[in-house]
Amino acid sequence: MENSLANENSKTHELCVLLAAFNGAEYIEIQMDSILQQENVNVHLFVRDDGSKDGTVDILEMYANTHMNVKIIRDTLSGGSAGRNFYQLLLAVNDYSKFDYVAFADQDDLWHKNKIKISIDAIEMEAGDACSANYNAFWSADHVRYVDKSQAVKEYDYIFESASIGCTYVFKSFLADSFRKLLIDKPGIYDEVFHHDWLFYAFVRSQRLKWVFVKRPLVEYRQHAGNETGVNIGLRALLFRLQKIRSGWYMEQVRAVANAIGCVQLLELTGIEKIKFTIKNFFELRRKFTHSIVIAFIFLLT
Repeated sequence: MENSLANENSKTHELCVLLAAFNGAEYIEIQMDSILQQENVNVHLFVRDDGSKDGTVDILEMYANTHMNVKIIRDTLSGGSAGRNFYQLLLAVNDYSKFDYVAFADQDDLWHKNKIKISIDAIEMEAGDACSANYNAFWSADHVRYVDKSQAVKEYDYIFESASIGCTYVFKSFLADSFRKLLIDKPGIYDEVFHHDWLFYAFVRSQRLKWVFVKRPLVEYRQHAGNETGVNIGLRALLFRLQKIRSGWYMEQVRAVANAIGCVQLLELTGIEKIKFTIKNFFELRRKFTHSIVIAFIFLLT
């Protein structure tokens, strides 16, 4: 048994990386280099550009011309958001079975060189199916903030939040094929669920599969004015989240996620049944204790 595990850990895995790009010329070379230099894996990098106007495509073509393992996804569709860009990229790769693992990548971050190795080791050591990791949010070399997203799973957290930022996700390839089928079967998801990483986490957890959390930070998550979704730290981020709750956007997203994965009946509870459910699961709605309390009250009032 020990020899079998050792052989598995020493295997060079085939990794599919899905990178969604849009006007990322300033940072995308650094990110792509950090992906291509990953340890102990054979990287196959698929990049979809969503109509960049800043030279991003020229950079991508340069990499595709000099790296046989870099492929540009070319189409005439317009995503319009990072989530839609990822959905269309997921659909564009027809068959994930030739890979062992799949990972999401943003265009402007920096992967630690052992990010994939540590993630795969964690999945295999814990007999898991997918994982996410902690990360360092950084604005400059002197302004870095460690972000812990490794709290233990709760019974219903996946309906109300993502696991972490999507660029930390690594998962077994059969999940990419299964998720792709969901996108084909329910094309309205593109317009309804804004965050692909939240939906993917919910999809995996709703299948009763095992999600593993890596406590080590494995990504330098760049913060800049062009971030579509930045790190949730500080007063500005708090006010932004409160605005989303007050506007109804957050609970609309919760309902869209639940509907996509077939769990909408939970949100259709009313009256005494809704109160009983909330009391019973007061601390099971999100992974952080304080967040779960807040969401419980929001759930009751909507």
